Amino acid sequence: MHLAKAMAGSFWVQFYNELTGAGKIALKDADAMFEFATKATLRIRREAPYILIAGPAMTSVQSMKKDPSTMRGIRKDRYEIRKRMLRWTAEFADAADIHLHTNTAQRAKDELLTLREMLDKEPNGPNTAIIVLEWSPAHYPDRANNSGIKQTMIDTWKVMSEQKVLFAAYACMFPEKHFGDTFGWQALFKDNGDPNEPFN
Repeated sequence: MHLAKAMAGSFWVQFYNELTGAGKIALKDADAMFEFATKATLRIRREAPYILIAGPAMTSVQSMKKDPSTMRGIRKDRYEIRKRMLRWTAEFADAADIHLHTNTAQRAKDELLTLREMLDKEPNGPNTAIIVLEWSPAHYPDRANNSGIKQTMIDTWKVMSEQKVLFAAYACMFPEKHFGDTFGWQALFKDNGDPNEPFN
């Protein structure tokens, strides 16, 4: 525990990853999942208040602007779960996490602005920071255009800075679908095999 205490301000615990994206949960399972997250968070706050809490990673927040009365089936379920993720984060977490795998920096900006707008409507939402634990130009349309991909990544970084993202991590210039298993490794190692900082 003393090692965690020494990392006060930079030690984060996150509850759930992309519940409506890569991860899929049934609406009927949400109660138990959020009950667990709430109990665990309250215990962390009590026993290790120097640990910071991140809410469930969000994706496709623009869809929250749509009229839920027009939604059916899984789209409606995902809307309800996103709404719950947002409310839980504003109430219990220090920051909301949004994943920005994008095709343009403008799209990243739109997502960040939408998340900020939605957070600010929730009690304590204005006090909730935004972090980005995954981001990349993964949806850039021309996978062979390295200069375009690179510029989109640079511009997305600028957007995150302008929008006061607390911190961002887990980025890669090349999308996973293009380079397969090397996606993770090239984020950790240079071409000559030396580790990238801060990994060692």
